[in-house]
Amino acid sequence: MTADSYSQKQLGRLAETLLQRTLDHRIAWKIEDAEGGTFSFATNSARIVVEAKDQDGQAPFRLVLQTIEGEEVDTLEQYEQQGTSYKRSPWTQTLEDLFFAARRNALNIDDVLERVFKELGIDETDDDPASEPPLE
Repeated sequence: MTADSYSQKQLGRLAETLLQRTLDHRIAWKIEDAEGGTFSFATNSARIVVEAKDQDGQAPFRLVLQTIEGEEVDTLEQYEQQGTSYKRSPWTQTLEDLFFAARRNALNIDDVLERVFKELGIDETDDDPASEPPLE
């Protein structure tokens, strides 16, 4: 295993862990640029950024590992360049899921939806919108 592939494997593992902890509400992401799609999370020793590579809120997504001072250390991208073409990385889906989970977390989408559901009398556990009373 080359040093580069080891690094990518470690970053992939980090992305998977961040995704799970975000889904478990154990990580709070910060908005860096909501419109362009950049969200960050900091530990005592590093800063992790998940972003839309083209700053348009759309794929391709990437994870950037930075020092606490903001210096870029390494990146994990959805697509790997091979010569003049690109191929999907093994972490393509993980990075996409992490991006949208971090976005949902940073923008407090669950809290906003919960308040709207409460105001409209919608039962959050009922998946059938046809069973809800009509809006007035």
